[in-house]
Amino acid sequence: MVEFRRTFYSHWGVYIGDGRVIHKSMNERESRWDSFRFLSSFSCCGVILKKTSVHIAPIYRIDRNGSARCNNYLDSTKQPLPTDTIMRNAFSKQNEESYNLFYDNCEHFATWCRYGEALSQQVRDCLVFLVPIVAIILLYTYYVKY
Repeated sequence: MVEFRRTFYSHWGVYIGDGRVIHKSMNERESRWDSFRFLSSFSCCGVILKKTSVHIAPIYRIDRNGSARCNNYLDSTKQPLPTDTIMRNAFSKQNEESYNLFYDNCEHFATWCRYGEALSQQVRDCLVFLVPIVAIILLYTYYVKY
């Protein structure tokens, strides 16, 4: 798996050779001039403004700041699938249009290709942080009200 570090998150893909990655993201041609790119890329309910799909791109187009790195972070706890299965998984989703920040994002795609399970550490970390905060807010508003 290839991780592309961003400011507040990481983008993920699967290296397929020849300097190319297959990844889940917005179609570059459709979104190049889209002023709502951020919103459409991170729809938590699915694709709202533009189509998000699995497609192939050269690494240099994805790697904005030289942060690309191999990161198979689940290898210590999960058995990676054989390389031919990883490739078959990746290519089987090519051009598929789907996205959900919480259960169908680029990291889910990459981990599903490599391990056969769609997992996202970023989502898990975010939920571990947000759930207690939301619970505290709800409890506070309940006790202030009554």
